[in-house]
Amino acid sequence: MKIIKKTKSLEKSKQHITLLNEYIRDEKEQIPETIASKDYTESSLPKLVDIEDLKVKRDRSNISADFKIVNKQSENEPIGGYVFIIARIKDVKELEASSYPSSPFKDGQPVNYKNGLRFFIQRFKTISSTFTLSKSIDKPIILEILVYDRDGKLILKKVVEV
Repeated sequence: MKIIKKTKSLEKSKQHITLLNEYIRDEKEQIPETIASKDYTESSLPKLVDIEDLKVKRDRSNISADFKIVNKQSENEPIGGYVFIIARIKDVKELEASSYPSSPFKDGQPVNYKNGLRFFIQRFKTISSTFTLSKSIDKPIILEILVYDRDGKLILKKVVEV
């Protein structure tokens, strides 16, 4: 009888160990995903600024955009950089785009980030822009707001459809 009880106990322990090993294996498989997500978040810049209260008005070829660029740093240190507002026709392969302030483009980005609208903020700054597309268009337009830091590194890209 004792042997049967011990055998059952041993079998039960083996099953328990197998379940624990499966649990550990499953946990190990999930850890790289968590680390990968964390690394991705860390490799992208922390949110230094954000766009709030975005209002876009469109009248055929005229576009006006008003928004606040908001300092999101936890230390509330001032931050400065450059802003571009770019309008493109949705689903058109041509690289024709209009920007405020006006700037030449290369690979869909402004050639010189320093041509952007300069800002230096403690909390926020309201930005108002108006620009005209090269022709009157009834198709949807993609509006991109690009924010660069003082060194020319892209720190925010906000995309909306108008």
